[in-house]
Amino acid sequence: MERARNFFRRLDLFDALSLGLIAVLFILALVHLSRFPVFKDIYYHMGTAKAFGSAGGVSLFDFWEYAPAGRPHLYPPMLHIIMYVMNLTGMSMSAIGTLVSFSAFHLILLSTWYGMRRLFSSRAALYTVIVLSSCFMFFWATAVTSAASLVLILTPFIFIALEADRKVAACVLLAMALYSHLVLGHLIALGIFIYVLHRREMFKGTFLVLFGAYLLWLPWGIHILVNFGTLDLSSPMGGGTWMSLHLLVWVVAITGFIYCYFKKGRYYIPTSLLLGMVPILFFYPNRFWDGHAFVPLAMLGGVALSGLHGFIKERSVAYMGERQSYRVVLLAVMAVPVALLLLVDPVFSTRNNADPGNGTKNMKAMPDGMRPPPGEKPFMGDGNGEPPPGGTVPPRMDDGVPGEGPPGQSILIGYDRREPPEMGDIPPWSLEEESGGTPRDEVGNEPRSFPNHRMATPESGGSTGSIPGGPDGGPAPGKRGQGGDSLYARSSTLFYLITGEGGGGGMHSLEEEPMLNEETEELARLVEENSEEDQVVFTTDGPFGNLMTGLTGRPTTGGMFKEVQSEGSGGKGKGMVSGMEDAYLLILPVGIGPLEPLDDAVPSATSTGARRGLPEIEGVDLDSLEYVGTAGKYALYLNPAAADVRTVGPGTVIPWVLVFPLLGLAIAVIIIDWVRPIHPLAARKRAGDGNREAGVVPEATRPGPGNGGDSDYR
Repeated sequence: MERARNFFRRLDLFDALSLGLIAVLFILALVHLSRFPVFKDIYYHMGTAKAFGSAGGVSLFDFWEYAPAGRPHLYPPMLHIIMYVMNLTGMSMSAIGTLVSFSAFHLILLSTWYGMRRLFSSRAALYTVIVLSSCFMFFWATAVTSAASLVLILTPFIFIALEADRKVAACVLLAMALYSHLVLGHLIALGIFIYVLHRREMFKGTFLVLFGAYLLWLPWGIHILVNFGTLDLSSPMGGGTWMSLHLLVWVVAITGFIYCYFKKGRYYIPTSLLLGMVPILFFYPNRFWDGHAFVPLAMLGGVALSGLHGFIKERSVAYMGERQSYRVVLLAVMAVPVALLLLVDPVFSTRNNADPGNGTKNMKAMPDGMRPPPGEKPFMGDGNGEPPPGGTVPPRMDDGVPGEGPPGQSILIGYDRREPPEMGDIPPWSLEEESGGTPRDEVGNEPRSFPNHRMATPESGGSTGSIPGGPDGGPAPGKRGQGGDSLYARSSTLFYLITGEGGGGGMHSLEEEPMLNEETEELARLVEENSEEDQVVFTTDGPFGNLMTGLTGRPTTGGMFKEVQSEGSGGKGKGMVSGMEDAYLLILPVGIGPLEPLDDAVPSATSTGARRGLPEIEGVDLDSLEYVGTAGKYALYLNPAAADVRTVGPGTVIPWVLVFPLLGLAIAVIIIDWVRPIHPLAARKRAGDGNREAGVVPEATRPGPGNGGDSDYR
């Protein structure tokens, strides 16, 4: 308690401004709370957490995806354990998904502010928060990649513990990061390794931290190694296809990078962290340009702006003395970069010309199960019903209803259900050409779109501000599919949350209704009432299946974490209609599938009795499907022939009676090591090791990086 009182007593004007900005962003974001979750990724985590609850612990087998066959579960479990604990407190899984998606950005702001304050100064922390708040894309990305956001929340505490010589806490925190995300935790470890190469005097202690963290992670590493053959690391996005430079952020970050190498000492932390994230460029380039790398970029920018602040203050005082007029000069100069960062986000984007635009190059790298049959070309709408170059219009569906959902709808009918791309993917089938008007089939029907399936991504060009006519009015990066460069302005986070305008549009805005809504919750109720826990449910795509698992606990025929192949013969890319013969319940968009009874809730029903959109399937008698009910745009059918088909079961499970004590022990160890007194000699040594910024006078009574941050407001 005394530590907390001392901490709040040491808060200064810079801290007040930092916390004030974070509070303003939080309050403004609350206005958009009903639009969360903003993207599909959280549904995977909801489904996994719900399945862990059904299994009685951390399952090492995905029995809830690609059912009934399933697949090994390789995704690190930390976030799912946290979500399950929240569920135990009485929170619904839908509320948990919304809260996790919404809170990530604000928690990253708080942890980064605290880390910069402890490692450098309250002034550097303020400017870091300003830079980190500048880009709406980072705000959006943190809400999408929840597990990676958890790693970013932990990262500042790892470096604080390293600098404060709290090796045990640093070791356990890094292990938690490794148990949170399949890749990003290892990149943080790489950043720590790069850092210690610059700080040879810390090599022994830091090596012990890295060794201990990987020793704790070893059980999960062995599990991944045993199932390594199921990993499919091929990616349709292609490394380095896109570059998206947020110019103001990169200008201050590069300046900070140079400045930090002159300052040395702990100033190597943000530079090493950024260098450690460079491998992201080769796998998920957009997560580098528009996502995870913003934390070290903001740290570098914060140090640079804080150094500029100190330099201007020193020069002003030298010319004007200690008169208050120097504050006016300082405020006038520093207000310019602050205002630009908070209100404007100029972006330069470029695209590789190697892909001819029809996706041929990337399609060759795709797994066989995800390629269309020979002679066929894929069809996927862009949200307006427009197919890609050379794409085929879906089969005629008598009395079909044109797509009514939000931007990002899509459809793939008849042969191949592809998983919607994760952030960072460049799906070749979504590289549509500019077109005027909606294509129709030979009898004039518009393509039917699956409702609420958000498919546009930052790279696809779908519904973003970089497209002509987009909300930001930004020019296109060349003709889509043919490469090109563009310079345009996106709305900053603060500007968007205040005005509700811009933000990138489409998938990069908060303007469309999330898939998690009253309609899908009503559908989940129907599923629960008409099935048992281990009976399989068919859905049209993986994310929607994960959502149904999260709401009902029922296994589904699809999957979302596409890097791991399924145990089924169809592999991870099996066609849309595969798995229907094993499904006891089928969820299909209204107007596709067997005829629903004529009803006011089903405006597309007719008396023709024709099946719509479903080909003949071996082993499935479509006429035997029984209509159960409708929830909004979705119709539910029962397949009596699959009544005896059950999931294979969870397999090996690490029970909660083992998981919870281990997690509680880890938290206790962190707290004990964090609050233990530091030897006075070690404290004095580290107090002089900060190479603090100009204008900062460290207080001798404070133990270096654990001092809560030196104020440089004079």
